Amino acid sequence: LVDGLIDTLVKCADSPEQKFREGSVKAFLNLALSMQNRQILGWKNSVINVLLKCSQNKENSKITRNYAIGALGNISACDENKLKLVNYNNGEMVKTLISLTDSALLGKDAVGVLSNLPNVDTSPLLCSSPEYLDVLTHQILGNGNEESQIAALKVLRRLSSFVDSNSLCSSRLLRTIMQICTVEKLFIKQKIVQILKEHARQPLNRRYLANYPGVLDFLCLSSTKFEEVRSNALKTLLYISYHDDGSTFLASETVMIALVKGTDLTKKKDSVARYAAMKTIKKLATIEENRELFEKNSSLIIALKWTIEKTAKIVTIADTITELLAASPDDMIGTFLDVMEGDKSAKVSDEDLAAVASATLECLLLDKEK
Repeated sequence: LVDGLIDTLVKCADSPEQKFREGSVKAFLNLALSMQNRQILGWKNSVINVLLKCSQNKENSKITRNYAIGALGNISACDENKLKLVNYNNGEMVKTLISLTDSALLGKDAVGVLSNLPNVDTSPLLCSSPEYLDVLTHQILGNGNEESQIAALKVLRRLSSFVDSNSLCSSRLLRTIMQICTVEKLFIKQKIVQILKEHARQPLNRRYLANYPGVLDFLCLSSTKFEEVRSNALKTLLYISYHDDGSTFLASETVMIALVKGTDLTKKKDSVARYAAMKTIKKLATIEENRELFEKNSSLIIALKWTIEKTAKIVTIADTITELLAASPDDMIGTFLDVMEGDKSAKVSDEDLAAVASATLECLLLDKEK
C-alpha cells in the first residue's frame, strides 16, 4: 500500500458526499482483510481517526457505519496494533466503541471490536477502565442473547489470563467476575468456574482468590448444586489451597461441607473430583483450626475409612497419571492437575484414592501431614 492511496481514501472518507464516504470505508474494510495490510493501516492515525468519525456519524447509512466498525475490527485483530489502538488519543477508540454498544444497529459489531483488543499488553489497561468492564457485564447480565453472553465470557477469560493479582486492576476484574456468577444459567456458571480455575493455576493468584469475598463460597456452592460444575470447582479449590509460599487458607463451614460431599462421591466418573476434595482436605489440615473443624465431621471420617477399606477393580489409566498420583507431593499438585486436564476421560484408580484417603485420615487423626 502506498501512502498516496491511503491519504486519498482518508480524504474520500471525510468527504461531505455520502457515496464517497461509503465507498472509501468499504475500501478500508476490504484492504484490512489482508493480514499484511492490517498493521500498516493500524499505524496510520489518520485512518483510525476517519473510521471512528464514520462509525459515529449518524448522517451515514447503517452500511457505512458497519463498514467502518468492521474495518476497525479487522485492524484490531492484528496483535501488533492492539496496544496502539487502546492508547489511541487517550483511549478515544475504546470510548467511542463503548458509546456504540447500546445501539441496536451497531452494538454487536462494536462489542466484537472491543473483544479483539485484549492481549498481554492491553489487558491491564482495559481492566482499569470501569466502562470497558461494564460493557462486558451488561452483555451477560442485561442481555438474554446467549451468543452475546458467550462472546463476553470469552473476553473475560482472555482478560483473566493476562491479569494477575499483582496488577492494580485485578480487583476490578474479579469484582466483575463475581457479579456475573450470580446469573442462574448453568453454562455461565461453568464458564466462570473455568475462568477461576485457570486463574488459580497461577500460584501467585491463589492467596488473593482465597481472600476475595465470595470466591470460595461460589465454588463450594457450585460444586454441591451443579453436577456439571463439580469437578472443575473442586479442582479450583485444590489449586487455591496451595499458596505460593506453601501455606493455605482458613476453611469455613461452607468449604468443609463441599469438600466432605466431594469425598463422599462414589461414581467412577467422579474419581478425579473425589481425589481433589481429599487432597484439598489434607492440605487444609496443616492448619490446626482446619484440622479441628474436619475432625468433628463424622461423615468425613467414615468416607475416608470407607475409601481405604473398599475393595474394587482397578481402573486402567495412563502410567504418567498413575505415577503422579502415587507420588503427589505438594509441589507436584499443579503438574498432576495439568496432566488430568489433558486427558478428559482419565479416572483415578481405587488404589490411588485409598492412598490419598489414608494420608488425609492420618493427617487428621495424628495431627501431622504425611
